[in-house]
Amino acid sequence: MVFALFPDPPVAPLAAPVAGRVDAGFAQLAGEALPEFAGIYARMMFLRVAMVGGTVAPSLFVRAGQGPAVAVTATTQPVFRATRPEGGGTGFVGDAFQVLQAGVPGAGTVTGVVVGFDRATEETWTLGIRNNDPGREGYFTWVVAESEGEAVQPWADPASFVPAFADPPAAQFTPDDGAQGTPVILSGRNFNVGIPRVFFSAAEAALLAPPASGTLTVAVPEGLLVSGEPGADVPVSVQTAVGTAAAATPFRVLAEPPAFADPAFDPVSGWPGRPVALCGRNFNAGRTQVFFGHQTAIVVGHPTATSLTALVPEGLVHPGEPVADVRVKVETRAGTAVAGTAFRILLSEPPQFGDPPFNQVSGWPGTAVTLFGRNLDTGTPQVFFGRQEATVREPLAAHKLMAVVPQGLVAPGEEGADVPVSVHTVAGTATASATFHIEPPKPEFAKPFLSTQEAQLGESITLHGSNFHFAPVKVFFRQSSGALVVKQGAIVGRPSPTVIDVRVPSLPARDFLVVTVETAGGSAICPLRLRVTPGHHL
Repeated sequence: MVFALFPDPPVAPLAAPVAGRVDAGFAQLAGEALPEFAGIYARMMFLRVAMVGGTVAPSLFVRAGQGPAVAVTATTQPVFRATRPEGGGTGFVGDAFQVLQAGVPGAGTVTGVVVGFDRATEETWTLGIRNNDPGREGYFTWVVAESEGEAVQPWADPASFVPAFADPPAAQFTPDDGAQGTPVILSGRNFNVGIPRVFFSAAEAALLAPPASGTLTVAVPEGLLVSGEPGADVPVSVQTAVGTAAAATPFRVLAEPPAFADPAFDPVSGWPGRPVALCGRNFNAGRTQVFFGHQTAIVVGHPTATSLTALVPEGLVHPGEPVADVRVKVETRAGTAVAGTAFRILLSEPPQFGDPPFNQVSGWPGTAVTLFGRNLDTGTPQVFFGRQEATVREPLAAHKLMAVVPQGLVAPGEEGADVPVSVHTVAGTATASATFHIEPPKPEFAKPFLSTQEAQLGESITLHGSNFHFAPVKVFFRQSSGALVVKQGAIVGRPSPTVIDVRVPSLPARDFLVVTVETAGGSAICPLRLRVTPGHHL
């Protein structure tokens, strides 16, 4: 028995484009002539061409060697192995014609072609197939054989390419359940004829890999569950160019597991017994439970897909502790989610300012200010004047605390700064309704106070201290006894925070002089007296 299957290798049918033609070569096979053609032909070659799917019959052509292609019909057509220059055929090979297919697999969609030879020859042939369907690709297989019986092969039976799921049913899906987007491998046969389509119920699934004859890899599509459903059984089918295969068992579609959003809570902290909203997705798949740490929380109302409300449970803040940071977990029929951030359970309420919030509305850096309000002593409170943290003095009380106005809030040249005041505790933050006015810091002398301590009139001396640079800056010299004459000295250059250079002014008498610095923050008297050296006219 001698026959050949095409396309070669026989893996899948050959695709012909819409209203297009494909050609394939093959070697001649010839055997004994059928009894009814004895005496007419010495040898015969048999072809069976199957149309896999579709209803519009194709047109077939055969060509021997380099001869002209011959359209195969029920009428005998001569076939030539060469072509004359003017286009006619030469070198007669044999006759080609169609034969009626009856009582064989695929009859009605299979075309039988016979070539009769008047002598034994050898030739290379080409089979041409034109897809006459104007609306779809055509798919074709064929067999070339030495006898009519050998041409009847399953490869040329369209029924051989009908899709089917694997048997037993347990092998049809891997896995057999999953949420939307889950990759699923479908197992069966003939899944790659044309471009397959896979449906979970009425929803089409996306292919995740090129189709293979025995497997398809797809993603579970969206929209298969009603909101709140933990799962559903849906039928699965595969459609190819040949037909449709339905799985014997349904696929179990699962709701997606819950997940927290960012932020996960609203508010981010709270007290036992108070409601808190949890934010995320898929919170309503079946029965929902919420846990704060190891404590089960009461769920208020009905969870939705994106949120639920729970009451903060009791017993999670230990005695002596102002707060407790606990993990929050949501469990549904579809899975479990743990929030990425902890929820802060408060034993006391956030701080609040009173009215008035301060015992004074202005002050210099270093001034001790008393703040009034409620819950000001939870944990270790922090006080901020603007962005600068202030020193908090002991003792503390729930309704008041004392803080020292920090440095660095007034820039040189400014007459002052109005800054917000806030109290931060582990339970929260409060900002006073009124601002606090920061006065420029007072100037102060510091050792060595003067350089030098003796000077001539008109000579420059250097004053040492702090906060010397808050304009306007003035330096005054006053006699320490006698007629109290005061004169202003001329400042040399620009004062720095710690140094002022100034010229000693002319005074009417020799004496020790008292030096005073005045700035926007106030005045300071030098602890040392400046001695005016003798020998100069005063």
